[in-house]
Amino acid sequence: MATTTIGAPELRPGTLPAIPRWALLWVAALAVLAAVGYTAWWGTTPDASPDTVEYQQVAIDLRDGRLDVLSDRTPGYPLLLLATGSGEELSPVLYAAQLVLHPVTVALTIALARRFDPPAWLYVALAAVLLSPPFTEKITTGLTETLCEVLVVASALFLVRWAERRRALDAVLAGLAMALATWVRPTYLLLAPLVAAAAATWLWRRHLRREALQQAALLLAAPLVLVGGLVAYNTVELDYPGLTPKLAWSLSTKTALFVEELPTDDPALRDYLVARRDATLVEGESHDGTQFLVKGQPEVSAITGTPRPEIDQAMLRWQLQLIAENPLDYTLAVGRAGVKYAFPVSSDTATGGSSIVQLAFGVAHFAGLALFAVQFVVMLGLLVARRLGVTLSGIAASASMWKTWWVSLGLVAYTALVTMTIDVGDPRQREPTDALIALLVVGGGWASWQALLHHRVATDG
Repeated sequence: MATTTIGAPELRPGTLPAIPRWALLWVAALAVLAAVGYTAWWGTTPDASPDTVEYQQVAIDLRDGRLDVLSDRTPGYPLLLLATGSGEELSPVLYAAQLVLHPVTVALTIALARRFDPPAWLYVALAAVLLSPPFTEKITTGLTETLCEVLVVASALFLVRWAERRRALDAVLAGLAMALATWVRPTYLLLAPLVAAAAATWLWRRHLRREALQQAALLLAAPLVLVGGLVAYNTVELDYPGLTPKLAWSLSTKTALFVEELPTDDPALRDYLVARRDATLVEGESHDGTQFLVKGQPEVSAITGTPRPEIDQAMLRWQLQLIAENPLDYTLAVGRAGVKYAFPVSSDTATGGSSIVQLAFGVAHFAGLALFAVQFVVMLGLLVARRLGVTLSGIAASASMWKTWWVSLGLVAYTALVTMTIDVGDPRQREPTDALIALLVVGGGWASWQALLHHRVATDG
């Protein structure tokens, strides 16, 4: 009887590969060198952006321990601004905090990478990539990316640890990380419920029905308290039944090119929106008109005479109706956002203003995306092969490796899907998952290479 085996030599079941000590020393040395070098290069005070001001407004509002004004911004990042004394002016303390948070993300990513059992030099290479200027420049701006990435990668690590051991503490910590990520970015509002549903389904199919319900409850405990509590507060104190009213205005990035069909009886409002969209096509920074209404709530309120939060709810209804009546145009807008989302984050901070360096970083970025696609196809091929009766061995048979791959891929896909379907698809919105994308390129690529390199056909006597 002939059997087909794909993979490297067997690993000892139930153990995680050790990270070579010298690789850890090199990773630590790179982190220290990066911290010193970037501080000398970029200075010690973060830059502000137009969005930073909105976070600072929330931070100032939170000084008395409560939110008094409904804002588009959730309180996660404003709390960091408040804690670092950056409510009015961004401080060196904020830069120092973000300078520490990014290497923490690198350390968490390395902890995940051990499940792919790469050679020592690949650990160092992964750390070097994550500490390179394009991956690190986010620390220089007073925005959410640095804080959000550490919470997203922590979510991945705790979810993987939970899947390996199914301990209550790992489930609670995973839920807490996902809840805090939602406080920082509303993008992750549905993440915990989807993860809990997936976990419950996974256990239910193994006839562990009581455990399925228990583990789902543990995963949802922190999100229900933190996110549910914030929604309840907004509903009772600020008269808005939701996490943030920003969704209505973000959806305008999808309806910009057919806003003429807005389902409202107010011609003044429709004329204003069309005129504003047309103006941004000529005068806007991106010249595509997509962000014509993202910050337009005050003007729309004034034109309609409708205060907040009623105008937020009305705009959400109009946007959803526009999308329902123009599904193909909406799909086209999502596709455009997807193309934009895949591009590198282009900034003079990382390139030093050099077009040659920018081109080099761009080429490296798209080469990484190509490798991501290759490992994705090969890994799916291994799964299909296993379904067809092929025996996987070595790292290709490691349950921990596959759990890490699925969790990381799921977080990357979730972030991309939500961003592309409800927002403009700015590459900056991808940055919280860039570490996981790099992990999949390195880890998934190594696992794929090992599986193909050690492919063999054996005849069983």
